[in-house]
Amino acid sequence: MGKLFIILVLTVSVFFPFNAYSVDVIKPQAPSSVKDVRGDYFNELYVLIMEATKHDFGEYLVEKKSLYSPQERTLLEIVSGKKVNVAIQVARSEWEKKTIPIYIPVGKGLMSYRLFLVKKDDLSTFSKVKTLDELKKIKMGLQVQWTITRALKPQGFRIVDGTSYEGMFGMLNRGRFKCFPRGLNEIYPEFNEWKPRCPDMVIEPTLSLFVPLPNFIFVSPAYPRLAERMEIGLKRIIANGEFDKLFETHHGKVFSKARLDERTIFYASNPLLTPESLKAVQTYKKIMLWDKVKQ
Repeated sequence: MGKLFIILVLTVSVFFPFNAYSVDVIKPQAPSSVKDVRGDYFNELYVLIMEATKHDFGEYLVEKKSLYSPQERTLLEIVSGKKVNVAIQVARSEWEKKTIPIYIPVGKGLMSYRLFLVKKDDLSTFSKVKTLDELKKIKMGLQVQWTITRALKPQGFRIVDGTSYEGMFGMLNRGRFKCFPRGLNEIYPEFNEWKPRCPDMVIEPTLSLFVPLPNFIFVSPAYPRLAERMEIGLKRIIANGEFDKLFETHHGKVFSKARLDERTIFYASNPLLTPESLKAVQTYKKIMLWDKVKQ
């Protein structure tokens, strides 16, 4: 019986090496809806990061999460680490305090440049806007939990709150607000996806709003090893060029599409940025896109 037990242990060890028991599992935040493709870049980024660290950290698994949770609920989930242990979010103090933030701006600040989804009949309203104060008077639709919403409200912008990602497009279509500001990484796939349902929707061609919105990877405090691995891996793919290559694949054409040099760009501040976030932006200034357009 003793010999049989030894044989069984050896057999299990051959097929399941001991380091398999420490496989790092990524449980990412789910997309806002089945029509939301914004997370495709982030999911591929996770894989690149984990591949870059396989030699020293071992195998990994990226789970798929189908049920979306609002931002505040996701923060609770990521703190526990049971359902979600990794998310990429725009910098915000409560996330930085309650999770393990990796202070590298993985979106290169692309979300900071906002274009407007509007109804065709409202284009004349925007053609008359010449100052930031005039823009502030126009009703904008934003989700109540978004960082940009909390950043713009104290500055006097007229914000109409929404609670559902998909619902925002319906609210625009029904005239609940005049524009839906979207990041350069968001607006073109969203326009293509929602245009059939919102036939009067267009991308406003003359204006842009810049709000400093760097986004970082936030890891559950229950997964310190994963946080260490992801920071090491992210730095490696930045150094070897894979990070830039992935970003270019997903977002390389948006600046030429947006024609920012032909638009009037209004600049708003982000009072929510912590000293740590601002320091990260300066530290990784070389990968940021904020200097791509003259301010």
